[in-house]
Amino acid sequence: MTNQDAQRRFLEVAAKIQRGVAAASLRAVEDPAVAVPGFMALEVDAQVPVRGWVRGDTVVMARSQNFGPALDALRFADDARWPTPDGLVARLVWLHGPPYQLITHLAEGELGADDELDLTPRRVTRDDGRVALFFALLDPGGPLPGGKLARPVVFQYRIVRTAEGDYLIGTTQLAPVPDQA
Repeated sequence: MTNQDAQRRFLEVAAKIQRGVAAASLRAVEDPAVAVPGFMALEVDAQVPVRGWVRGDTVVMARSQNFGPALDALRFADDARWPTPDGLVARLVWLHGPPYQLITHLAEGELGADDELDLTPRRVTRDDGRVALFFALLDPGGPLPGGKLARPVVFQYRIVRTAEGDYLIGTTQLAPVPDQA
């Protein structure tokens, strides 16, 4: 597959995720801080910029939560390569694009949090071979269609690579605390 084919595939997936994708705005991102071995980092303008990594037919995007191929290329499970989670988290935060921001702390009551929360990114290797990554993002909210405003939301990712090499990806909303029904 050529770079042009990969870019076309990226645009196809981006258009399914976000309306108003401006194909003419497609650009390669050459920043080593967001690079993934064997993948092209791409970005395209839309209502919200869409970012991703593409290799052949594989397109990794935040909205798809299909991080496994990129994390494997980054050697996610290699403790020596990732003594801190900073490089992994920086790439995943970039992938989400604006307006999302890494958040490392919430005070009690801040944005509706029940308790004070230390949200410092963590990467943990378990004795059974699982490797987990935890980090939190702030979606600052903003205008919605119809003139409404979305309120800010903080959610935490839990990405687990099983001993068998599969990925389990989940998010939990931390603030505001979801209504208890």
